[in-house]
Amino acid sequence: MIGFISGGARSGKSAYAEKRAKELYQHSKLNNPLASLVYLATAISIDEEMVKRISTHQVDRGEAWVTIEEPLNIAGVIRRRAAGDIILLDCLTLWLSNAMFQHDLGLTQLESILLNCIQEAKHRQIDLLIVSNDLHEGVPLRDTYVVSYIRTLQKLHLTLVSLSDEAVQIVAGIPIYWKGVKR
Repeated sequence: MIGFISGGARSGKSAYAEKRAKELYQHSKLNNPLASLVYLATAISIDEEMVKRISTHQVDRGEAWVTIEEPLNIAGVIRRRAAGDIILLDCLTLWLSNAMFQHDLGLTQLESILLNCIQEAKHRQIDLLIVSNDLHEGVPLRDTYVVSYIRTLQKLHLTLVSLSDEAVQIVAGIPIYWKGVKR
């Protein structure tokens, strides 16, 4: 199962994604006691505030999670996981920033990486939940780098939603089910 979860900053999307991942994990453990619950973190600890936020999130998640910090090679992480694992990728927005601005990857390469991640997860029978931010719902921007980033993110969102089994948007902590989830 491939799931896409989006929302604005501090909307509750990560909390929702963690809850959904735990549900999938409980179900997976029934069939595969060796299954792991994996938190694939794409954030880079660039300052003391980020280090503190990462540490707080790790403590809040608890010991059931295997945390893997990987700012770029998300496909490699998926390739190394086993059938039945549940992977929560948090978040696509930071991964895209790392890929575009530190490694100069373009849209074609980025789409190829995401397609590879999804194919690999399906092939390996891994449930993959991808969290991302809803950006640019307001005033037009003038900075060409920011506009390029937002347009690329929007295109990746369209691709992910088309390939996902579930698509959920979180608004003020309330999930809006757009695709595949009936609750």
